[in-house]
Amino acid sequence: MPLNKNHEDDLRGSGLSDTSIKELGFWSAEAKEVQDLLGMDHSVGPGMVIPYPQFPGFCTVKLDIPIGKQKYTKKPGSGNKFYIPSQAWEIRNDTDKMMIITEGEKKAAKACQDGFPCIAASGVWNWKTKVNPSDKKTKLLPDFDLFSWDGRVVFIVFDSDAVRKEQVKKAGF
Repeated sequence: MPLNKNHEDDLRGSGLSDTSIKELGFWSAEAKEVQDLLGMDHSVGPGMVIPYPQFPGFCTVKLDIPIGKQKYTKKPGSGNKFYIPSQAWEIRNDTDKMMIITEGEKKAAKACQDGFPCIAASGVWNWKTKVNPSDKKTKLLPDFDLFSWDGRVVFIVFDSDAVRKEQVKKAGF
C-alpha cells in the first residue's frame, strides 16, 4: 500500500532508506481507514500505519493530527507488543548476537537497517503488561519469551531526552 509524501519524508527524516521503507510495509491511511483499523467510532484523522510483522493485524498509527499530545496510537485494549523488524527476528535464538531494546518503531527499524539488531517497545512503559486489567500489578511483556536471552549482551537505549523526562526515569527498565 502506498505512502504519501509527508509520510515518506517522515521516514526518510528518521534515516530510513527507500529499500527499508518498502520492506517495513509502512503505509498511509485516510481517516476512515484509521478509524476502522483502530476500532474507533469517533473522529480520528489520517495517519501512517506501522504494521508489526510478527503480529499480523497489529499496528500502531502515527496520526497526522495528534490527539492532544498523543501522536501514536493503537487499537484500544489491544495491549502492548514489541515491534520486531525481520533482522531482529532472524537472530531471536542466537544469543551470540547482541540485541538493542529501544522505544519507538522507527528507531528499531533504523538500527536494524544499520546492522544493529533491535526491537522496540512503543513507549518507555510498554515493556510490561497488566496481570489483570482491573489491577495495577504488572508483569513483563510475554513477547520477551519469543527470544533467547541467557548470555546475550543487551543494550537498553532510551531517547536522548531520557535524562530530562521524569516519566522515562520512572519507567525503570
